[in-house]
Amino acid sequence: MHRLSPQKRDIGYFVVFGVLFLLMAKGGINKYFVLLAISTIFVSVKRKLNLSYFIVAVHVTLYVALGFIIAVMTSNFTFHSIKQSLIFWAAPLMAVSVFSMYGKENSGKLIDIQFVALCMAYLILYINNHTPGEFYFESNYYAYIFGVYGLIHFLRKRYMLCAVAIMFMIIDNKRIVNGAFVFTFLCLLFLLMARKEICQKGINIAIRIMLIIVPILWVVFGWNGVLESFFIKHEIHSMGRLDGAAAWNKIQPYYDMSVSYIGKGSGWVEKWLGETGIPGVTRNLHNDFLVAYIELGFIGFLLWLFSFQIIIKYVEKKKNLNCANLVALLIGYMFINLMTDNIYLYITFLIPFYIILLGLIFGDADSPKLDICKKISAKRAYAKRDMKTDKNHIGKVEDFKNGNKGYC
Repeated sequence: MHRLSPQKRDIGYFVVFGVLFLLMAKGGINKYFVLLAISTIFVSVKRKLNLSYFIVAVHVTLYVALGFIIAVMTSNFTFHSIKQSLIFWAAPLMAVSVFSMYGKENSGKLIDIQFVALCMAYLILYINNHTPGEFYFESNYYAYIFGVYGLIHFLRKRYMLCAVAIMFMIIDNKRIVNGAFVFTFLCLLFLLMARKEICQKGINIAIRIMLIIVPILWVVFGWNGVLESFFIKHEIHSMGRLDGAAAWNKIQPYYDMSVSYIGKGSGWVEKWLGETGIPGVTRNLHNDFLVAYIELGFIGFLLWLFSFQIIIKYVEKKKNLNCANLVALLIGYMFINLMTDNIYLYITFLIPFYIILLGLIFGDADSPKLDICKKISAKRAYAKRDMKTDKNHIGKVEDFKNGNKGYC
């Protein structure tokens, strides 16, 4: 288990994260440019980044590339296209640069420092802004990442920190986050209990299918009115998303459900919202799946969804199936929140989220007590291949390494 120690660089990173989390809690675009500037400084100091770390942001690369191409093709390329691309890349660039600077061998400690800074920033906001006498304080930014930390701390058997993360998540009072956490937590318990390889493979297939099917159904049901009917029937206040002639309804004439729909290009939705002006909804549609479909089109949306599968497959090859399932669950948690919010822009969520993924994939973030993300050794892997090849003999691992597949 990693414990914080009073080293100078740890204090420095704590201060940087604390200031950033306080800065990112404010609205406006300036914070993204500040983040890009800091990331550039880190990159210039490090000079060389491990490009494989950007696997966690392969979906961002695809979105930006396709969005640019479609915007040019449809004559929708504007300043909003450039701004959105810079905003999308701010979080992964910052996460990768910080992770590279701190070192993958200390990623568990980096995640701890990040969590403490996040808690301190939220407490400062809570003390200065919450209404006296009220327990809840909705910051609009922090609940999402506290949910992830609740899952990670539970996984690392750090139950006190898990309780703190859950407490702050509840205080921040986001319905979708609470629901996403409970669902993902139950799935995590099932994942930890299902240790047999056949169960892990089944879980992996099920999660990967759901990560494709659910977003597609969410967009389709939003388009054909099923979601609106469900919200009305169960008297769910959609906060300006589906109430009357609100955002999701008003934008419907601008896209359609067909293979031939090629999209509007990156930044189009923000531009449309700015020109239309919908009460309760400012620059964001509060449905990132719908935004991705409108901007990337039918084929582009499917490619974007499949880009998350690349991450899961990469983790399976680099680490193991258990770790791939864990990363898939965390992506699933993010997907649930993408349904009714715009966390694809929330750098308060994305920077810690990417660093946690980097720690699980490349570092030691899962704690020495739990080997769910420990890479299978070469000796164990070769022995496993021997057993599959001939169950009646014991294979020589050394012969496999030397290319000689003989048996004793």
